[in-house]
Amino acid sequence: MFLHAALTRNRRLVDHAIDAVRSGAIRPGTFVVDVDTVVGNAELLRDAAAAVDLRLHFMTKQIGRQPAVIRA
Repeated sequence: MFLHAALTRNRRLVDHAIDAVRSGAIRPGTFVVDVDTVVGNAELLRDAAAAVDLRLHFMTKQIGRQPAVIRA
């Protein structure tokens, strides 16, 4: 299910990950995250929450508390 969504929404990321595994740049089973998309989604959430005066609490358990993603 996740792979189908990734192929539909961000085929370039999937292709890049495949190339990285094949070249040995990353190991099979490595999580690959499009940080630009994470930032864009966070901005959309921030703006939508601000429009209705809500505060957001960022949960990182889905991404394994990855420092680079959390900073973004």
